[in-house]
Amino acid sequence: MLICLIGTGGTGKSTLARRVEEELRIKYVPTPTRKVPAELRCTEVGQRMVLQHYYEMFESLTEDSICDRSVLDVIAYSMAYECWDKEEIQREIERYKESSIYPDLIFYLPIEFPMKSDGDRETFEAKRIAVDEAIMEIFYCNNIVPFVLRGTVEERLDILLSIIKCKSACGGD
Repeated sequence: MLICLIGTGGTGKSTLARRVEEELRIKYVPTPTRKVPAELRCTEVGQRMVLQHYYEMFESLTEDSICDRSVLDVIAYSMAYECWDKEEIQREIERYKESSIYPDLIFYLPIEFPMKSDGDRETFEAKRIAVDEAIMEIFYCNNIVPFVLRGTVEERLDILLSIIKCKSACGGD
């Protein structure tokens, strides 16, 4: 089972993924975009590098995993930074939806918390809302219905765990 948490920076994806790893002993696979130099991240070249990294990373998974991003995040960032045209974005969404790495469960974490300062995120603050809006547009325009997680980390964790357990009990359907 592949579970992906989707949301803009600072929404608690990594924190929640680590908690799921502790609770369920499912492998947490962080998906760092910081492997791409900061000066390239908001460019077409940088987004292509991140996309390639994500495809390779997800294709290498051999066990049940939870990830703090997905290919949809890369596409949303590309939309917000206007790196790709609409046709290219749609091609990437379709490619992803048809791929073997499309998640079994998608959880969306909306912006609810102020962004913590970590030396890198401050440069991103201005685009945070644009990325979140791009994520919502991707969901809406492509009939992707994620589970929305709101509230505290504990509240989000409880909802997420109950959905995972329900999916497992139903045989993955």
